Amino acid sequence: NDAPAAVTLEEAAEPAAQDEAGEAPVQDDAPAAVTLEEAAEPAAQDEAGEAPVQDDAPAAVTLEEAAEPAAQDEASEAVTQDAASDAARQEEVTEYLRKAQEAFDIADVIGAMSLYRKAAELGDAAAQTRLGYLLDQAEQNQEAAEWLEKAVAQGHGEAEFYLAKLYSAHGELKQDFPRAAELLESAARRGYTPAIRVLAKAYETGDLELIRNYDKAVAWLRAGVEAGDVSSMERLRQAYRNGDLGLRIDTDKARELESLIAQQRAQTE
Repeated sequence: NDAPAAVTLEEAAEPAAQDEAGEAPVQDDAPAAVTLEEAAEPAAQDEAGEAPVQDDAPAAVTLEEAAEPAAQDEASEAVTQDAASDAARQEEVTEYLRKAQEAFDIADVIGAMSLYRKAAELGDAAAQTRLGYLLDQAEQNQEAAEWLEKAVAQGHGEAEFYLAKLYSAHGELKQDFPRAAELLESAARRGYTPAIRVLAKAYETGDLELIRNYDKAVAWLRAGVEAGDVSSMERLRQAYRNGDLGLRIDTDKARELESLIAQQRAQTE
């Protein structure tokens, strides 16, 4: 009775047949079967560039961003070189101006003009103005005007004044009173006192084809007083003393101006 039951050939063949048919019993602890499609997914994702992002990975840098530091360094170096070049040029200009003044002081006008020309060619407005002035004195009005125009373009008040004189005088340069008046007013607004008093005089007398205007004449004289111009002080004092330029006689203001004149002269002695 304890002997095992006899197994027929058909029953013995059933497990092998089931294995061949892929119908083996499922084991709960066995790993789940993976299909070929599922196994291929990670590789496909890697090829498609869809790998998981790592938070600590460095950000990609473009060629433009990589080139920025080098470009900044080059720009900084260029600025440094420009500053050094400007400093060297200014030293050269200063030396030319010093030597030109020394030559002028000993009445070496030709030597002074040569040195002023060198500084003027380096773009210095003061040298261009002085050269223009000396050329005008030598009656070389056309070249004088050319150098003065260069200084005027740089906003030099003294150059504007001298160029205005050239345009208002009889010489090589064609007279142009409106241009002269414009230059005078620009120089006066920059505080150049000779231009202030000449402009005040022009409004008082109607010179330079300006319409006579006492209010503007007095306004410019007052500007001259503020700038410390003794000539403007004297003319305005006279106007208050005599009742000129449409002003009422005011002896108190005349005395105030006399006091200012005395102070100004004491400072310049």
